Amino acid sequence: MKRLVLSLALVSIAFGTSATKLMPVAIDELFAAADVVAIVQITEGLVIRSGTTECGAKYRAQVIDVVKGASREISIEFGRSEGYEIGTRHLIFLAADGKRFDALASTNSDAIRAGYAYEKKCSSKWPRLNLVHSGTSAFRIAWYEDKWKSSRAAFIRPDIVDIPEAGYGATTEKHAYPTYDGSVYVPLDDLVTYLNKVI
Repeated sequence: MKRLVLSLALVSIAFGTSATKLMPVAIDELFAAADVVAIVQITEGLVIRSGTTECGAKYRAQVIDVVKGASREISIEFGRSEGYEIGTRHLIFLAADGKRFDALASTNSDAIRAGYAYEKKCSSKWPRLNLVHSGTSAFRIAWYEDKWKSSRAAFIRPDIVDIPEAGYGATTEKHAYPTYDGSVYVPLDDLVTYLNKVI
């Protein structure tokens, strides 16, 4: 597989201006729906095709730490949403083939029908493990500064995933400096501690 940066495209849920909209979900729900929750580093990526149809992407990643359902020091393959850069680290929530978790706030019948047709054509090409919540459950990990201390954080959009105050730990500035897409930083160690209590 060649080294590449894949552009973000959630084709399974967005078709035109009246597209289906995802409903914000609690991170507890993502955790319950996932078979695997882990911190990984993306090592390879490949666009998936079925004939002339692009079917998203699949990735190979090194497992850095495990929260649920995987082994450390192994490589893991997952899909199928695009947009994850080689070398970056993410907190990912994966479900095994055939499981769905797509909470919808509104639907558009044309979009739903197109999504099912797309799935029928592409599903045989997808990896066994895929991101839950329509591909929105891979959260980039980076460093942030809080009270003169550098710490790892997961960048999460609160309009997609709701995290209770306990998941933020002692951080008081979580909403002070959102990123360009509205994501806020969530201290990774505190979030993992919170998720371990959900088990």
